[in-house]
Amino acid sequence: MLDGRLIALKVYTPPMLRWFRNAAGYVEWKRYRSSSERRAAERRNWFGRASAHERWVAREFFLLRRAWDRDMSVPEPILALRTAVCMEFIGDNEPAPRLRDVELSDVEAQHAFNEIIVCVDRLWQEVGVAHSDLSDYNILWWREVPWIIDFPQAADRRSNPHSESLLVRDVTRVCEHFSRYFQTDAEKILSERFGIMTR
Repeated sequence: MLDGRLIALKVYTPPMLRWFRNAAGYVEWKRYRSSSERRAAERRNWFGRASAHERWVAREFFLLRRAWDRDMSVPEPILALRTAVCMEFIGDNEPAPRLRDVELSDVEAQHAFNEIIVCVDRLWQEVGVAHSDLSDYNILWWREVPWIIDFPQAADRRSNPHSESLLVRDVTRVCEHFSRYFQTDAEKILSERFGIMTR
């Protein structure tokens, strides 16, 4: 606990056990601190793995902070460690359920859908990223608010040429989930809200 509040510690798999096989499409366009770091990452040696691991952790904290500072419904980041991120615990005594594990009323579903689309839009416009892995697995439902989690793979719209297609995938997945409650139209949202034509 911190100041009477529950906190969560997200610990990443050690770099010797995990290589970021799917990370290239998300972070390959980011700048490295040195040419040696870039070469190590390209060779996938120990130093490269450790560096990628630290960057993955730092990225989660950095993006959470940017979103939190703009009053978005994300866990408050508290502390970044080399292998973990300490953040606000979303839930009461138990972790808040994932969106896929709850059955919402029609009113709750419409509210949640609207809030999520607004957050996706603000992440794109204000933070400059597409979440890139948004689904009902990493949206929590707590106190009638959808909380978006898991940000390290977010794609920067200014430097990652895949960011727009990843944004399209995020919006499409959200629409697919809420289509169980009401009719959704991902193409219309992408066109009218983001100016993206998918046809």
